[in-house]
Amino acid sequence: MGDYFNLGNYQRPITTSVEAAKSWFVRGLIWCYGFNQEEAVRCFKKVIELDPECAMGYWGIAEIEVVAHIIILIKPC
Repeated sequence: MGDYFNLGNYQRPITTSVEAAKSWFVRGLIWCYGFNQEEAVRCFKKVIELDPECAMGYWGIAEIEVVAHIIILIKPC
């Protein structure tokens, strides 16, 4: 995965012919699961930059928006 944080060896296959986009998607997903939404969005945007046809990059950004709204809804006032 090059010069980036060691986030483990989790993998999630996606449909793209761009290997780097696959790596950035997995990074984004791991950051999303770790509740680091800002870094996750950066990773998903990189997926879109590398392969604009890769739907999962767009899905990742949408997923972050949904998670962020759920967190806001369940936080006590």
